Amino acid sequence: MSCSKRPCSTSESIYLHLLQREYASGNSYRRNLKILKNIICKGKTTFRKVWEKHSTKHISTEGSNIFFDNYRYFYNGNTLSCSPRLVYTLPSVPTNRKIEDALICHTTQECLHLSRLYQHDCLITITANNHLRLYNLTSGEVLHDLYLSSHLNFRELAWSVDQETLVIRSTHNKMSAFARQAGVTVSIVMVLAVFDVNPLQFIGMIEIDKRTWGTGVLDAMIIGGMLIIMYQSGFVKFFNFEEIVRKYRTDTDKYMVNGIYTNGIPINIKVTECPPVLFEVKCSQHNVQFGGFPWHFIITPHGSLGCFLVYSFIDRQVIKGGHLDLDNNSIELDKAIFHGDESGRIIHIGHDTVRVLEIVSGRGQKTQLEKSFEIVIKDEESEKEKNCKSELPTVTSSGRQIKKRWIQDELCEETNNITVYHVDYENELDVLLISCVISGAEVTKGYLDLYDNYTGLLLHRIQLIEPYHEFNEHKVHMDKDTIIHIVKARSSKFVCTVYKLFGQTEDKSEINDDNDSRNQDLRTTASNRRNRSRTR
Repeated sequence: MSCSKRPCSTSESIYLHLLQREYASGNSYRRNLKILKNIICKGKTTFRKVWEKHSTKHISTEGSNIFFDNYRYFYNGNTLSCSPRLVYTLPSVPTNRKIEDALICHTTQECLHLSRLYQHDCLITITANNHLRLYNLTSGEVLHDLYLSSHLNFRELAWSVDQETLVIRSTHNKMSAFARQAGVTVSIVMVLAVFDVNPLQFIGMIEIDKRTWGTGVLDAMIIGGMLIIMYQSGFVKFFNFEEIVRKYRTDTDKYMVNGIYTNGIPINIKVTECPPVLFEVKCSQHNVQFGGFPWHFIITPHGSLGCFLVYSFIDRQVIKGGHLDLDNNSIELDKAIFHGDESGRIIHIGHDTVRVLEIVSGRGQKTQLEKSFEIVIKDEESEKEKNCKSELPTVTSSGRQIKKRWIQDELCEETNNITVYHVDYENELDVLLISCVISGAEVTKGYLDLYDNYTGLLLHRIQLIEPYHEFNEHKVHMDKDTIIHIVKARSSKFVCTVYKLFGQTEDKSEINDDNDSRNQDLRTTASNRRNRSRTR
């Protein structure tokens, strides 16, 4: 099945978009984004560094929101002054009460019937002392505080259903060396707690017990209404969590006092026997991805790294062209993901190559994988230098031909190393973002490239002016007219740099020269007209 979206022309008139906005009914937000895309890709614009901040602790971002110091400091990047603005600062707390993880919950029109408490975007956090706490994202006010447990340690938040259902994961229950020597056995691997948001409502908490799910259990997660159990043997098994809740959940009212869980939330889902397995697969690193039309899944074969197989979910067979391996000698492993634009396409990422593949119908109702387009990252500056060198004369005045002998070391110096760090989809601009590092013999440069989402043509290249080191951890995020670049150095120091979109202004001398040339042309034209009239 081919991609359903129609490719947008990169040469669409900005004036045409502005004119159509006057006749468009309702919200013209999407049309404004089209105008912004054309300005970025075709206009005389540049991204300038407007802000920088250093930190010794992890820096988190979501959209144009930036969080420092374990989510204590919240900066908003959408400001008239271009520089991010400090929105609020949470009170300083001891280490045993700090925020461990957080998610942003955005309000929707469906929340308007709720109390004013839930009609604002909020920050959902989990603290080191097991408190689930909700903060108003604009004021930092505490909206809700729920104590989870006195004997469990919860450290991780994740969405089971985006912006609807929340999962809180406990730490893994590992035995100490003394307990293993004493012959003590622990069957509980971890605990998962599930909540609905808007409004916040407890659904249930379940133990992952080896006696029920098998002795080789390593990890577990709940995604999209599916309980996923990962095993030491490499198997990943999927169970219907909604059916488990319906069958095994018990009433929790007896644990509440005046509507509050005073001693923490109870374990109210106690599974007595292993439910039916909906789907299971053996793969490397327990990495299974679902997507495509119809449903397909991507895995790395067990015991392998850097290669991928695309299976049809109907017959569980590898589809034609479904073996993905770029066969390069790079240290970086290949990656394969389903496209973020929900078109069902697959993005295959190599160290300097990005391929976009499409699932199409073949013979006999079978599907196959075909290449939609391929992007090869190039160093345009070095190619221009090589072209200039190749144009130099290679024949002396006497006619003798000059042949340059290349030494292996010179070839290595001439060749730049290109590494693709991250590939992302910017849904509001409808472009493919590729952050890459080009390291040469003298300097290393970082770039953020914008490519057409349907043809793979390079629309715009943005150079990140901050010193780039290919061995550091980099995260580049773009949100409309804002670029946030986060670097983690080896010394556990973090640097956050913000770039904003600006129009390029011409130099005054160039403007004066242009005006002088135009005036000279006008004077010459007028003089020619006078001469022709006199001749007549």
